[in-house]
Amino acid sequence: METIWKYTLNERLEHAKVPKGFKVLTTAIQGNKPVVWLQVNPDECETVPIKLKAVPTGEESVKDTDQYIGTVMFMNGALVEHIYLEQ
Repeated sequence: METIWKYTLNERLEHAKVPKGFKVLTTAIQGNKPVVWLQVNPDECETVPIKLKAVPTGEESVKDTDQYIGTVMFMNGALVEHIYLEQ
């Protein structure tokens, strides 16, 4: 059975280890921080390292291999960040 795990981006680049075979679900703001939810199999023993990153609009730090997850807005849209899974 799979479950949903939450990962909070406390910095612009967040490292984590997650069960192999995870699925990215969505991103949103929670507690004034970007959060990403993943669907995982908690019984999967093998883990893989991932990097989640927040990229402000106009910043050139997105690679062709990065997987776009979603966009979050702070301060009524005055600050916009795009969340990626770095591959």
